Amino acid sequence: MGNKIASITVDSQRLPLAEPFTTAQHTVTQLEAMVVRIQLDNGLTGIGASSPNAS
Repeated sequence: MGNKIASITVDSQRLPLAEPFTTAQHTVTQLEAMVVRIQLDNGLTGIGASSPNAS
């Protein structure tokens, strides 16, 4: 039988930039990241990250 998901966690992180940059729409001073961690009942863990920005 296959493994089952034991837990899922989602964290939001904000990372300040050493130097901000400006685009035509706005100035960026920090980066946001969503980190997803999935752990199986056998202890195996997978981690993924993405940007929550719409554009």
